[in-house]
Amino acid sequence: MTQTHRLPFVLGLSLRVLLIGGVALAAALFATGLSRGQHDSLQPTIAGAQSQATPAPQGTPTTLNVVGDIEQRHAPDMAIVSLGVRTTGTTAAEASNTNNEVMAAVVAAIKAAGIADKHIQSTRISLTPVYARPSRDNPNAPPTITGYQAANTVSVRVLAIDEVGKILDAGLGAGANQLGGISFALQDTTQPYLDALAAATREARKKADAIATAAGMTVSGIVEITEETAGVPRPLTARSAQFAEAAAPVPVQAGEIVVQARVRVQFHLGVAPVIPA
Repeated sequence: MTQTHRLPFVLGLSLRVLLIGGVALAAALFATGLSRGQHDSLQPTIAGAQSQATPAPQGTPTTLNVVGDIEQRHAPDMAIVSLGVRTTGTTAAEASNTNNEVMAAVVAAIKAAGIADKHIQSTRISLTPVYARPSRDNPNAPPTITGYQAANTVSVRVLAIDEVGKILDAGLGAGANQLGGISFALQDTTQPYLDALAAATREARKKADAIATAAGMTVSGIVEITEETAGVPRPLTARSAQFAEAAAPVPVQAGEIVVQARVRVQFHLGVAPVIPA
């Protein structure tokens, strides 16, 4: 009796296990297929998003470096005259006193010729001993002082070029025997230099336009401008001279002052538009 009732129970249990296992297997296969389908459907979307996010490479901008160099000439409107007095004496006091008297006369004559006090400036005053040369008989003898030499130099600013000759004549006629030189300059150096800078910049642009046109491009902008010179005009200086006494009126030629300016400009270049035929 016991064996007759066990067989159906075992068979029923086996069928239920098989049924449950089949359902679980089918569910697992369905889930796996769904997961693969979702992954395959999402894969193109992710790939497409990555392609759109990659930036396109940009071209390197074209630049051109050009130098503008200008020289402009101006007539000077000011002269600086250096006049001096050199005297000698057996003693230091004699040389110095004589020099002071002569220089006072020179300054008075310059002022009488129309030069203001503020335009006269002492630039050098000296007093030195004068030594005798060693004799041939005794070349190793110690040097001996035979006298003294005094010197005094003034710088005179003449604001009218046509008055320079008159000022020189006045100073030399009063006893000046040293002409340290004549410098010609401009009273205003700022504006001439600014004008030269502007001209140098225009020259640089003109060069850039010529180069760009020859290359089939156009100037589209400026990257950087650099001033490369401090073109303050330097005075033209004549040679110094020594005069024993006043001679004929001194001729003066002022010439010209050269003002220089130099700039370096970096330009942006663009492609020139194509004009249809």
